[in-house]
Amino acid sequence: MAGAEPSFKYWAFLSYSHRDKAWAEWLHRGLETFVVPSRLIGRPSRDGKVPGRLFPVFRDQEELPTSSDLGSDIDAALRASRYLVVICSPAAAASRWVEQEVRAFKALDRSGRVLCLIVDGEPNASSRTEDAARECFPRALRFRVAPDGSLTDEPAEPIAADARPGQDVKDICLLRVAAGLLGVGFDELRQRDQERRRRRNALAAAAALALGGLLFWQEHAKVRGLRSQLARVYFERAKVLRDGGDPAGAALLFAESHLLEPSAAARLNAQYLLDRSPSPRLALRHSQAVTSVALGDGLLAAGALDGSVRLWDPETGEARGPPIRVLGAPVRALAVDFHARRLLMGGEDGAVAVWDIARATVVAGIALGAPARAVAFSPDGAWATADDGGDIRVWSADGQPGAGPFRHAGGVAALSFSPDARLPRSLGADGDRRSWPGGGLLPGPRLGRRTLAWSEGSSLLVLDGLGAARVWDPGTGMIDSRPMAAPGTILSGAVSGEHIALGSSDRTVRVWEWTEPESLIVPIEPAALPLGGSFDADGTRLVTYSAGATEVWDTASAARLKILGGSSGAAVGRDGAVVRFDRAGAEVVLSDGGVRRLASDRRLEGVALSHCNETDATAATIEEWRGERFVRLWPLRSAAEPRELANLGRAPLLAFALSDCGSIAVDFLGREGSQLQLRSAYSGGGGHVFPEQEGPAGALAFGGSRLLAGGEDGVARVWELDGRLPVGRPMSHGEPVRRAAFSRDGALAATAGERPPVRLWDAGGGEPVGEPFGDKSESLLAIAFDAGGSRLLTLTGRGTLRAWDLSWAAESESPYALVRAARRAAGRRLDARGEFVPWSADDPKGGP
Repeated sequence: MAGAEPSFKYWAFLSYSHRDKAWAEWLHRGLETFVVPSRLIGRPSRDGKVPGRLFPVFRDQEELPTSSDLGSDIDAALRASRYLVVICSPAAAASRWVEQEVRAFKALDRSGRVLCLIVDGEPNASSRTEDAARECFPRALRFRVAPDGSLTDEPAEPIAADARPGQDVKDICLLRVAAGLLGVGFDELRQRDQERRRRRNALAAAAALALGGLLFWQEHAKVRGLRSQLARVYFERAKVLRDGGDPAGAALLFAESHLLEPSAAARLNAQYLLDRSPSPRLALRHSQAVTSVALGDGLLAAGALDGSVRLWDPETGEARGPPIRVLGAPVRALAVDFHARRLLMGGEDGAVAVWDIARATVVAGIALGAPARAVAFSPDGAWATADDGGDIRVWSADGQPGAGPFRHAGGVAALSFSPDARLPRSLGADGDRRSWPGGGLLPGPRLGRRTLAWSEGSSLLVLDGLGAARVWDPGTGMIDSRPMAAPGTILSGAVSGEHIALGSSDRTVRVWEWTEPESLIVPIEPAALPLGGSFDADGTRLVTYSAGATEVWDTASAARLKILGGSSGAAVGRDGAVVRFDRAGAEVVLSDGGVRRLASDRRLEGVALSHCNETDATAATIEEWRGERFVRLWPLRSAAEPRELANLGRAPLLAFALSDCGSIAVDFLGREGSQLQLRSAYSGGGGHVFPEQEGPAGALAFGGSRLLAGGEDGVARVWELDGRLPVGRPMSHGEPVRRAAFSRDGALAATAGERPPVRLWDAGGGEPVGEPFGDKSESLLAIAFDAGGSRLLTLTGRGTLRAWDLSWAAESESPYALVRAARRAAGRRLDARGEFVPWSADDPKGGP
């Protein structure tokens, strides 16, 4: 139609009964004055490019006088209109002029350009004799029209906005009609309209401020205070849900809190949960609470309290036949054979049945003396059962008794077969795993959590004590997946192939895919196990040191860049220079290959590098002599003599850091008595004290105009260097902080002890972000953020470099986009009272 666009004089023709004149006037005025969002103007659409206005729109002033045809004026207006908009009501359905206008427009081969606005009556009520008078659609809307204008008996499906009481409000209806005329998505247009309204309201508020004076400011402050209070309530509720095993609900509350009052802590936690807590690919509805699930090759089975079993495709969610109703009691155990040809069902009444899926019939059945608790297929066609008393039996394919019974004390949660397919293995409700006939324990730690399922391999699906399920590797006890939660109580689960399924008391089965590992592990293979290490300011270079070698690594590729002699300490500068030292002295290898020896008659206890530019490259040393400690600065690009900067007295050295260039030039930090001090590296002056820093500092890190100080008391604090004021609340790490780092943009701070876990914080507010991470079995030598801020790097005492994904921390598009993403993940939204209600993508109230 784009090529015929110049022949269209009108954007739309309004067809209506004179009884609906008020609606027609409102719609006509609304369309012709509708402001198209500037970001949409000029974008390609079905009518060429999106225009700046929907003008003009044709509206006949009165219904035509009695006549046998529409008249040449009306006919010409219909031909010159891109769209026909019909105001639908019982009066319109009875109007022969509306009927003729619709027929004439459709006969122009424009059936796809008819839009409807329902203002009264009921759609398709004429099909019900008792409601026929309530019909709101003219016949020409309900049936297709032939090219000659005659009405066919082929049904049509009108596209309609609904302005009746209890449906959409008038503004939403106007947006729906405008979206249809412009050829853009309603959600997109609604979002732009809301943004415009917010800007317009902001301008109106500004005008009211100029006119209202102090009274407006008082009211404005009150509203802002209420928004701030509500944001805080949502934030605290989100933390409760996060700790209680509902990460999707927590993400939604964090996002809503950020929408009310922009907060880095709320934003970062919402983004973390949306990225780290997987959302189910499918949420399939059952008739009752789902008490058992099983996964096979392309098949998901779910049993419920009413004894029914439903089959689905775990990839698409498509139902595989009608519900299976064989058991007369709640289904407590399910299994699918390897080829997904048979289904094994165990009931609360002890009945067990084998169902042939293709033939839809029972092929074997037995009755146990107690309720069934677990069932399993063997690859050779046999199967096993476990009852409520822990008795395990093996049966032939046709249901004849085989091996057993074997008694698993404490009850059985799941069954599988040994690799040779002969004898069963049982998984206890307490997490132990036994092989039969002897009942010996299988290797791996015992998990004291409620076990849901045992995969065909060795993984376990267990509840983590907070109402969420995780997949565990029984060989190591390590978590293999992020927590998966359901709105109801998780009653059952299954693990197989690429899928994980959870059955819940809310009558749904949720299907997840296996998640990616949360970190990239790169063994850097040092010549000897390192005694320590440090990263440069950008996280792009790593230096490790031992008594035998000092080595420099590229953190992106884990490639070794340099090997130097052994040392008791080392550091790497921003430009690639490396300093290594022992108690007798230090040596700096510059980026251009030059070497500067820092000769001293004192014992060295620490060295740091700063590279402001080529002329200001500086090393700072902490030196001990006769029980006192001194700081000296060494120029690296000239032969100038070092300069003694400060005498720290006899206080032991606890932490030492040197900043890069910036508003404070180059600074160092040390400890004198119980006071944390800041001095200028250029003048040596200052000696500024941070009075609220309590106790010794175990780790220090610069981040622009801020300082991160991790205390031996387990509390980390962020300080503003200008004025030495604390930023945000203290961050309680829980153990002495020995490692600290700032992200390049200053949004995140990281703290750790001598060992993991590593904790992330909103550097501006002091709120924790995400969950602690890291392997507690390894010592932690150094941590740093990389230059892009998308990774946190850790170096362990085993010479392993880990790159932890922080891509979720990137600034989101807008608070509204974050709320929409959280609603999609949770399948919920907040109502006007702040309570969760169901949400779907086509929810008319789904936009923030």
